Amino acid sequence: MKKLFLIPVFFLIYSCSSALKIQDTYQARDINFNHIQNSKIAIFGVNSITLNEFVNTFRDEYADTARLNQKIFSTFSKKLNEYMPSVTLVEENKKVPSVLSEDLLFKENNPEMISEFFNKLQTDYLIFINNISVGNSLVYSTYFVTSGSGIMNGGSIEQCSVNMDVELWDVQKQQRLMEFQAGGERSVVLFSFLIALNGAIDNSVETAVKYLKNNGNVN
Repeated sequence: MKKLFLIPVFFLIYSCSSALKIQDTYQARDINFNHIQNSKIAIFGVNSITLNEFVNTFRDEYADTARLNQKIFSTFSKKLNEYMPSVTLVEENKKVPSVLSEDLLFKENNPEMISEFFNKLQTDYLIFINNISVGNSLVYSTYFVTSGSGIMNGGSIEQCSVNMDVELWDVQKQQRLMEFQAGGERSVVLFSFLIALNGAIDNSVETAVKYLKNNGNVN
């Protein structure tokens, strides 16, 4: 019997760059990143969720939004400690005003409500998660099967993709400093959909923290 040998040839992946998966939509000109990296930061949880894939897996694990927010908070805590150890993460229990959760740009239309909210925060900065979207992508691979003459074959691996819309606010100035989308992915191995989902959430948070660590640069 002839032996079969699998010889990897190349992998075609949607993103081969080492750059962070960031879509930057706004960044103020006068951001003091050194101060951010030595400050107190509060995290406010997800405002909305968009499920394009992994619907059943997500709902089984995070039917309660509070559980998802706790997952995000604990992951931020871990990643900030790893990449920005001088940051103190503050867990705020205050309710976000509805007008704030709908659109932080409405501040000028509700100055008293928004000012009251910010003035009660015991922190320097606020990270607000506007939305989390869950989808999937495919990683393609090609390889040779040798059994006398080379035969090229290939396949694909599913990945869970999580994009997190993040805003960073200066609490004292009540000013939005940054708005960006941080992406993370994790491959599905042996139908481990939940592991892939949680891994993608973790990687999305890590991307966001690295972006702050890199002073708003993707490389």
